[in-house]
Amino acid sequence: MSVVIIALAAGGVYYKSVYGGYFPYKIRKQLHIALYYPVHPAQGMQVDRSSFMVPAKDVVTYVVKDNKNNKFYVTVQAQPSNFNFADFKQRLGVSNEFITSAGNAFIVDLGRQITANILTPKKSWILISTQAFTEQPELEVLCQSFVASN
Repeated sequence: MSVVIIALAAGGVYYKSVYGGYFPYKIRKQLHIALYYPVHPAQGMQVDRSSFMVPAKDVVTYVVKDNKNNKFYVTVQAQPSNFNFADFKQRLGVSNEFITSAGNAFIVDLGRQITANILTPKKSWILISTQAFTEQPELEVLCQSFVASN
């Protein structure tokens, strides 16, 4: 009986380490940054689970799609230590700043593309961009859904 309990416990630990959490294990094991994931995005939005990639050291990308199949490209990376975000925001002409549970966020309308940036207290930088015709409130709702993960 105790062998069965130990086997079940070991299986549970293995399952959680490989399959548990929002990010696939093969992605998580390549990263050494705080990860963020949109847990409850706006209605009709969902993460494309086949889109996870690690294109560079400590950078993960993935796609969120809405019910019209519009794509929102998400990048989570370490905040550059020598990057001046105040100057960055001033140069881009930030149109909206707000607080999310993941950190301080701002949205920039670049004309053909809208981007959102979230600076987290765990020193991650979440960038979201889309070329889809969308309203800023939809992007704000997506920003509000990010939580620290894995």
